[in-house]
Amino acid sequence: MTPPTAIGIAILLPLLGAIGIQLTGRKPNLREAVTILTSLLTFGVVLTLVREVTSGSRPELELAEVLPGVALAFQVEPLGMLYA
Repeated sequence: MTPPTAIGIAILLPLLGAIGIQLTGRKPNLREAVTILTSLLTFGVVLTLVREVTSGSRPELELAEVLPGVALAFQVEPLGMLYA
């Protein structure tokens, strides 16, 4: 998995998990399973970025160029990786 793909998945997984939690709201065991699965998958995806960041690079996912020279992008920095 490439770092930009991992960043995108790490952003989308919690959103998909929230939708799954809403859909399983009346079934507590299934809802908790969705919560745990989402958190484990997100953790696994974030772990794939650790090697890149500890080697000194800053993986980036650029989504769009809003204005010339101004991009909507996500960049993983060492301090952000610590919190992730």
